[in-house]
Amino acid sequence: MNEKAEARNGNERPRDDGSEDDDGEALVGECTECGQVYSLQTGADGSVVPLGTDGTCQCGNDEFEPLSGT
Repeated sequence: MNEKAEARNGNERPRDDGSEDDDGEALVGECTECGQVYSLQTGADGSVVPLGTDGTCQCGNDEFEPLSGT
């Protein structure tokens, strides 16, 4: 089965670089209000959203800052 067929069936394959085959880059970041850390995903439009939520932090804030690796 090719990658496009697998995506239609909901069976996403990891890319060669180890990331998931999805719309944006996955990264770690924090809420700009309370500092809660989340796994984030960047959308095609550059927006950053926490995974596994309705798009907001548990404190109600909807702005997140990616953490740098430095």
